[in-house]
Amino acid sequence: MRNKLAILGLLIVYVCNGQEVKEIEVKYSNSSQVKERFYVLKSDESIKYGDYKSYHRIHTDSTINDSIRIKEAGSYFYNSRHGLWIS
Repeated sequence: MRNKLAILGLLIVYVCNGQEVKEIEVKYSNSSQVKERFYVLKSDESIKYGDYKSYHRIHTDSTINDSIRIKEAGSYFYNSRHGLWIS
């Protein structure tokens, strides 16, 4: 019985604290930055909330073998960078 109550409590906390988000993908042409992908709040699309990734083209000796890599990654919490960021 205790396990069921604990699980129910965790589910209630998860549902109450969850924010509805929408994924945004911006593509760039004629730039080393190929695209960026991030999430915004559905209630206010000007507020970044959640994972963020910026993809860039890495030039190699051969233009045929250029590859796209994540150049910057992290997380936003109400438009502020939050936690560990990699660049």
